[in-house]
Amino acid sequence: MDIVRDTDRNRFELRHDGAAIGTLEYSYDGDATVLQRIEVDREYSGQGLAARFTESVLTQLRDAQEAVIPSCPYVRGYILKHPQWRDLVPPDVELSA
Repeated sequence: MDIVRDTDRNRFELRHDGAAIGTLEYSYDGDATVLQRIEVDREYSGQGLAARFTESVLTQLRDAQEAVIPSCPYVRGYILKHPQWRDLVPPDVELSA
């Protein structure tokens, strides 16, 4: 599995054998990257791919020193369950389930 950032389409792609099997769409709010919606193809559900995909995207954003606004409920919940990612979220952004 590979994670690719498609800046032309404002999304990250989870790829398997070169084909996108998942996407995480984003936009921008000032300097922050707004993570809007994650989706993994149904045939790959139940394998923990959404969690691994989310973690990989957050790692890329941390490496790029980008702040994150998790508007996607799944990503927000992931950050709440894994507080090591909380530092990516600006202090004025409320995180709640």
